[in-house]
Amino acid sequence: MEQAIPHLTPEMIQAARTVNDRLRNEPDHTAWLELNTEFHQLLFRQSGAVAALELLDPLRRRSERYTRLWSRGDGVHRPAQSCAEHEEILSLIEAEDVEGARAASERHVWHTCEAVLEAGKMCREEGVGESRMAGSTA
Repeated sequence: MEQAIPHLTPEMIQAARTVNDRLRNEPDHTAWLELNTEFHQLLFRQSGAVAALELLDPLRRRSERYTRLWSRGDGVHRPAQSCAEHEEILSLIEAEDVEGARAASERHVWHTCEAVLEAGKMCREEGVGESRMAGSTA
């Protein structure tokens, strides 16, 4: 985020806002995930951190696969919270608050992480997906 902000134009920020508006109204989780990826890529690709971005994509796909498994195919869907967090990040970027935008981005990631972990905990308590997970090999 810190590396991307100096390269973000008002047009790029508006494009991210447009995607975020679409996210607010997207009921289909799979389509929502694609838009969410687009939102984050609009911002992060400006960082120039090509290697880091190449590492993040497979991690994102893998985490979503396990979340879907744990949640009976639904995934962790928190559109209202995510869109509000996205809006906070965009407002901080516009205010040229690099540190604030970085911190808000970190909070956004942790909130999603906490939701994923909670989904996993609920699945363990309910015994959901154990047979499918037991058949998985690394």
